[in-house]
Amino acid sequence: MKKQQISVILCELKCCSTILSGFIRFLEGYYMILITKRNKVAEICGNTIYKVEDTCTIYIPNHTSKVSHRDEYR
Repeated sequence: MKKQQISVILCELKCCSTILSGFIRFLEGYYMILITKRNKVAEICGNTIYKVEDTCTIYIPNHTSKVSHRDEYR
């Protein structure tokens, strides 16, 4: 991964990130799932419950294992 690609990913994280929700692997590689907007809906025994309003996904480039798959662009 090039330094320029890393800086683009970090910039996207700063712009849209609130909470890192997880990672998912599709045919072309991994994506990071971020929760960008949430609203407090309840509190139970001192624990806050949030409703997820908006999310974003960021592609994590990994050119060493990238294999084109014909179903990726369907």
